[in-house]
Amino acid sequence: MCVSLIRRKRDTRDLRFVGYILTATVATGIIGLLFHNFFTSLFTSKIGVAIALLINGIFLFICERWTHHKDIKTISAFTIGVAQAVSIIPGISRSGATIGTGLLFGIHKETAARFSFLLSIPTIIGAFILDFEPTLFTDVALLPMIIGIVTSFVVGYATLRILLKLILRNKFHTFAYYCWAIGLLILIIG
Repeated sequence: MCVSLIRRKRDTRDLRFVGYILTATVATGIIGLLFHNFFTSLFTSKIGVAIALLINGIFLFICERWTHHKDIKTISAFTIGVAQAVSIIPGISRSGATIGTGLLFGIHKETAARFSFLLSIPTIIGAFILDFEPTLFTDVALLPMIIGIVTSFVVGYATLRILLKLILRNKFHTFAYYCWAIGLLILIIG
């Protein structure tokens, strides 16, 4: 997509996809900034996390039931961005919220997963800039940091490959059982 932006012969499909990612990122940014303090306050509530996990499970169980033959449009991209902002709430899966919202809009499963992955890049960069603390890096050795980044990338990539296979096999709802189990466990122990 980046190459398509630079070339003279631009692929309009890639350009639209970039536009949709920007649309979703703007939606995430607006809601994330407006409700940042509220979202971060939820990190101290075990009951809130448990309830969010239960709701997340219901959402994941339901979202796979639609037919998936549509392409992304501006309204679906914006709504996926809103879902990503809501996933700041602890207990709500970012991938689950964004892919699930895409599935609810009837977007092709692979397209919804690809869009979710690409949408995470500007969002993670934005969150890093928003919460950046220079003092966090004063006592960090370079080698362990590089090892952590590389390990995170490899594990994240492998996990996304597994997630995509599950989505394509209509097994996305299996994550609902995990969310329900952990949510109920937190409520019981809580």
